[in-house]
Amino acid sequence: MEILFKVKGNMKEIRTIISKLPEVSEGTSCKKIAFKVKAKNFVFVEELEDGLHVMLKLKNSLSEAQALAKKTPSNFKAGLNGWVNATFTKKVKAPKGLLKKWIEESFCLMAPKKVLEQFTSSPTQAKAAKKVTKKKVKKSKVTTKKTKKKTSKKKKKTSKKR
Repeated sequence: MEILFKVKGNMKEIRTIISKLPEVSEGTSCKKIAFKVKAKNFVFVEELEDGLHVMLKLKNSLSEAQALAKKTPSNFKAGLNGWVNATFTKKVKAPKGLLKKWIEESFCLMAPKKVLEQFTSSPTQAKAAKKVTKKKVKKSKVTTKKTKKKTSKKKKKTSKKR
């Protein structure tokens, strides 16, 4: 199995992946390195003596993360709300492309729509970004319809009282 990064110098590899994403800034949160798109954190990274701990949000790849969590629970944890914790060491290495895919997915989930439009350099990235934005748009339409129904019912009640 090929590895995405060497245990030594692993932050350089992570930063290389993240540097290709638009409008990302780096800061700290809870003693971890936090990468943000606009004001939303999408990846937290902590360097360990023998490896790297990463926390990110997943949706489409969540089942893959859950399978890894069942296989090696000491290195992977997948929460119900999509946040995944992964620890990579000399013994447990990231398959090539896994972190890149997960980081890009987390970015797409947290990035505003205008930033996602900038992030379409490959067909895979564009497809992932479109899936996320379509789901966000559908939710907002449903909310709008419910809100309209509630306000129209209120108007009818107030007009009957007059």
